[in-house]
Amino acid sequence: MTIDAIKEARDATPFQPFTIRTADGHEFQVPNHDNLLVAEQGRTIIVVTPDERFHILSVDLVASITR
Repeated sequence: MTIDAIKEARDATPFQPFTIRTADGHEFQVPNHDNLLVAEQGRTIIVVTPDERFHILSVDLVASITR
């Protein structure tokens, strides 16, 4: 998965909630665009899940995005 694909999902208009799945099978729900932050270098993302937990992920470990 590329950082551009992740940003495209985050910036879609209208926004559609999506799920990020990592290579080890963990899934993180992104209910709105404010729940996904991209580090300036574009190699790390932060997902704030509906239960208000922060998850710091390497883009290299993101396997897929599903809507």
